[in-house]
Amino acid sequence: MGRLRKDKAARSHSSGAQARAARRGAPGPAFPALAPAGALALVLLAGAWLQISALRLPFFADDYLFLDQMRGRSLWGALTSPDPLRNFWRPVGRQLYFWLVAQSGELTVVAHALNLLIFLGIVALLFVLARRLAGTRAAVIAASIVALHYVADVPVRWASGSQDLIAVAGALGALCLVAAGRNGWAAASLGLGLLAKETVVVTPLVALWMARRPGERWTRPLATIWPLGAVVAVWAVLWMLAMQGRSGGTIHFSPDAIPAAPIHLFQVLLGAEWSRHQPLRFPGFLPPLIPLALALIGIALAGGRRSAAQGPSPEGPAVPAAWSTGLLWALLATLPVVLVVHIWSAYYYLFALCGLALLLGALLAPRPLAIGLVATTLLVWGSERARRLETFATDPSPWCTESHLNRFYFDRSMWWVTRYLEDLRRQRPTIPHGSTLFFSGIQFFSSWQAADGPLVRWAYRDSSLRSYYFHDFTAERARRGPFFVYMTRNDSLLEQKSDLNVFFSVAASQMASERYALAKDVLVLARERYPQLRPVGYWLAWVEMALGDTAAARRELIAAGFTPRPGSSPLTVSARRRLAAGDTLGAASQLDAAINSQVLDAGAHALLADILMGSSGVSVVEALAACQLTPRDPMVWRRWAVLQLRSGNYEAAYPSMKRYFELAGPAAQGDEQGRRLLELIRRSQPGGELMQSALRRRPKPRD
Repeated sequence: MGRLRKDKAARSHSSGAQARAARRGAPGPAFPALAPAGALALVLLAGAWLQISALRLPFFADDYLFLDQMRGRSLWGALTSPDPLRNFWRPVGRQLYFWLVAQSGELTVVAHALNLLIFLGIVALLFVLARRLAGTRAAVIAASIVALHYVADVPVRWASGSQDLIAVAGALGALCLVAAGRNGWAAASLGLGLLAKETVVVTPLVALWMARRPGERWTRPLATIWPLGAVVAVWAVLWMLAMQGRSGGTIHFSPDAIPAAPIHLFQVLLGAEWSRHQPLRFPGFLPPLIPLALALIGIALAGGRRSAAQGPSPEGPAVPAAWSTGLLWALLATLPVVLVVHIWSAYYYLFALCGLALLLGALLAPRPLAIGLVATTLLVWGSERARRLETFATDPSPWCTESHLNRFYFDRSMWWVTRYLEDLRRQRPTIPHGSTLFFSGIQFFSSWQAADGPLVRWAYRDSSLRSYYFHDFTAERARRGPFFVYMTRNDSLLEQKSDLNVFFSVAASQMASERYALAKDVLVLARERYPQLRPVGYWLAWVEMALGDTAAARRELIAAGFTPRPGSSPLTVSARRRLAAGDTLGAASQLDAAINSQVLDAGAHALLADILMGSSGVSVVEALAACQLTPRDPMVWRRWAVLQLRSGNYEAAYPSMKRYFELAGPAAQGDEQGRRLLELIRRSQPGGELMQSALRRRPKPRD
């Protein structure tokens, strides 16, 4: 009996020691642990709560192009059709996905619902994998970080983001299946992901590290995960054949891309994005309270990691340290970003973030519960700050401090596209078959127009329609059938009713942009419609001169009734006196007479351009005439730059203003107004603070 009591006491002491060791290894909650499925449900609910607004969004940009390509095709025809962007081979993420959306009647809610479901699937797969590697609490922390992070905003809100979501889901599915010993199915899952987007090509290396037991030779895990390597090899051959060296100019490598890519990864993790025109500040607002509360409850009620004293975890076999797997995963997943880091965006790091989330989950789970809750809260708070950033990078650079495409970019663009579609449908409920539409003055970075008009074809469900920006106007496109011109005014898209005004307006716009060949196309078409109209030949003459064909310019002037002889007209001197006396109309009348009698009088053209500056297209053609007649005169380029700036051609205005300073030399040193103008033009270009300020403007609400 005494011996039995001693054994019982020993067992009791051993049990107490194990319990104390367990508490030291991972402090458990002070309340009953929630079942893993319940904890996951809370995290999924948090993620859905945060992203549910995406269901109300329209299609955007490339979405219309892919739908246009898939409309009316069979499944086989869709999968074998050429990629409409012709930059990457992604048949699952593009052709198959948009074929499914097209079968639904091209409903936006279907596309966004699919993306949201795939994203929640990513969160669930990460939870399953992290739980196997590091325990339930680590899994809930990892899943919460991804579920509430802003990297998911763009893929969920943009139908074309399906490429990233399917790829990451396929890669995570492959890792989960490798961990479960189902390598054949893992290879199939990875193949699906690779056919959606090539960014998960590093998955076999992550699986290799994960499959290796401590102290084990590399030959066994290599023998285990070889199906994944085989899938990557087959896919790589097909991908290179399909690509044929094309990437649409997207892929670009520079030495500084190597350090930039991983630095941006940790920047994205913290949500530490900022515009270089604005200081980085701590958020002046709260994190998303309800989603965060759901995630924190899930973390608090999740069981902690089992300690070594409790023996092997029933949640999975012995594996390498989960934190090292997560770290290697994150760094490997960053490698594909190196090739596109000059146009980086946070959503490029979705797969890498999953690795970082595993790393953080594994490191935080054994710590006191409060540390995990505070760390998760801070990460979600930082992510919310980046989510609310009302700016985005407009110029390519590997060292930009903000994404090129973020939530604000898409929301802002969708506001404008929705507004313009309303205007278009209100003015033209139907459009004649075979029509072509041309647009001018569209908000920059709104992605209203892509290719030859898939958005217009989607809006009217007519495959014969075409649309272009003004700067892509050609006579051939306008001749294919009825054509309509739309310009923006006060946030609205308005149809231009007068054919004649449209021709001159388009031609003036092309001249100010220095697209002289396109301006010539417009004027040639105008001549076909109005063969006896004298100003058409006059405008054509200066365009021909800008194109370098002085003989054609002379013929046009003579045909229009002008005498192209050199010299100045006395009427120009008289016009200057009238202008000095305040008689603007009289001066303009005399300058018009001077040009009629002495069309090569550069002074007359320059003075008339100053009088009419910005009032009509005539000021453009007169300023152009002055530039062509006296190209060594610095003032003609200063005038030309001002006119370009007023018409919104900032990129063309900058070299014009630089040319003024080069020609003027020391004489321009005291031109403070000119220097301020040059700085204004510089700041108004992509990447400048005035451009960024203009990007934050939203369309005014309708009355």
